[in-house]
Amino acid sequence: MSHPQYYPWNEGRAVLASVFLLFVGAAALAQPAAGDGSAAGPNQVSLQHFKESLLQMSGRSGQIAAMRLGLTTATGRPLEMEGAAADLTARQFMPRNVPIAASDEEEDEPYVVANPRRPNLLVAASHKFSSVFPGLVWIAVSRSTNAGATWSAATTLPLLTPDSTAGDPSLAYAPDGRRVYCAYLDRRFSPVLDWDVVLCYSDDAGETWQGPVVALPGAGTNSPAPGSFIYDKPWIGTHAKKDQARWVYVTATRFDLTAPFDLHITFARSGARGAAGTWSDPVSLDTGDGSSVPPVVVSGARPVGGKDGNVLVAWYHADTDGWLNGGFKIRTRRSADHGASWDATVDAAVDNYELAFLLGPYGYYHRWWVGMMPDLQIDSEGQAHIVYAHSPVIQNPNGNALTTLPSGDTEQGDIRYVASARPPYRTWSAPVTVNDDGPGRAQGFAALALDGHDAVNVIWFDTRRAPTVPTAPFPPPDFIDADWDSVNRFYDIFHARKGRERRVFSPNAPVTDAPMVVNWFFLGDYIGLSANEDVLYGVWTDRRRFSSIFQFDNDVFGARLRVLDDD
Repeated sequence: MSHPQYYPWNEGRAVLASVFLLFVGAAALAQPAAGDGSAAGPNQVSLQHFKESLLQMSGRSGQIAAMRLGLTTATGRPLEMEGAAADLTARQFMPRNVPIAASDEEEDEPYVVANPRRPNLLVAASHKFSSVFPGLVWIAVSRSTNAGATWSAATTLPLLTPDSTAGDPSLAYAPDGRRVYCAYLDRRFSPVLDWDVVLCYSDDAGETWQGPVVALPGAGTNSPAPGSFIYDKPWIGTHAKKDQARWVYVTATRFDLTAPFDLHITFARSGARGAAGTWSDPVSLDTGDGSSVPPVVVSGARPVGGKDGNVLVAWYHADTDGWLNGGFKIRTRRSADHGASWDATVDAAVDNYELAFLLGPYGYYHRWWVGMMPDLQIDSEGQAHIVYAHSPVIQNPNGNALTTLPSGDTEQGDIRYVASARPPYRTWSAPVTVNDDGPGRAQGFAALALDGHDAVNVIWFDTRRAPTVPTAPFPPPDFIDADWDSVNRFYDIFHARKGRERRVFSPNAPVTDAPMVVNWFFLGDYIGLSANEDVLYGVWTDRRRFSSIFQFDNDVFGARLRVLDDD
């Protein structure tokens, strides 16, 4: 098999945009005829801008649409590759690594939450792709009643319509432990693009679920401007104190598909345990210029409740030089009244170099840039903690990431940590690097949890234990793993901890029992970590039963980590 044209970004965008056009119809994506000199009106959707936005959205959105139509490529890469999965029994799993979702269908992008009042109760959620209907994705949830030693069979959460497909699950427990929430995207492609942020809830520790409830309504056929925007990257948050148990918060990125094509960090709240009809109107916390070249992307927001009515939101901001074109920021914004009003935006971290769009060297592997998106927690004393990934070296020395060949450097990212002592969170510490492996490998997709001692725990994707091999010459001639070889072709999950009174993180320790081969296309956009007084549990996309980067059937595994009382 010959290698396709490499980094054909314009071609790939056109393919994906054509897919969406076929779904929603030309009328839904109205734009002036070429050469007629007219401008799109304020309520007209720009197909061209939608093309330009696709790569900034969730990693699976374009692929889902393409697969539904039976297409075989998107962004210049095949959507499916031949290759039999290894037998699940071929390898004995270590006791610490527990399968949560390891079926013949693809499962990835996992998250987990621990019950704050009943330590042994955990709930996990992930994507579950249909092997029968291409492009159909559910949110699968499982529960554990024994601190993650074993997990129930998965339950798939309901969607708003039979034509919907899901994405981007996140979980949060109410602080009294009585209700667990799962927020996710409900995406419809016809008759117009209508992507809602919805949630389901369970009052029996994940055994049964109610909903979905719409928290952020999309631009459906009944909206003032149908198909004029979509939501992406939703997240859900709650407080830690029982007296705030009725409050629940949701954030997402809104992509405007009409001029001026901006991106917005959007927030909504409910003061009635997320019930239908109790959600506030959306509020924009930050805006990115989507019409600039490259666009100023804002994405990956996460909300969390602190003491009393304090709410904090953190997100990725591409900075004024544009997306994947130099530096970036982690921004925050705080409310003292449950999100009714907001302080000014704060730059919690400013970094010189962004991650590459695809994991390198040379962008050889899966989607990677989303590893910069932050995770955020507030401890029992009100201190805020953030982790994210950055690159210590420039990844696009030849110019814009979407039009030029990325770096051949094997150094692809480090994990960073910042903190702010108390509300109003106006000042933040200087960034500290969490991983201790030195240069030359890749770290990303950081997840954060505060255990029962308020210690900061971080897990992340890490390639330090991959074999030391030469980087395969660019461009790879064939779809043979050896032609895509580098020191970043295998990964583990690693863990580090910082006690409340400590200034430095512990030596890094592997969570997974052996390195796993990366994915050529998609590994998910995040992993998950959660804790209560007694249990610390992490989940990740797992590929231990595969031998090739071209086998796409990801699994989800988890592990209980040690909670230490040493501070």
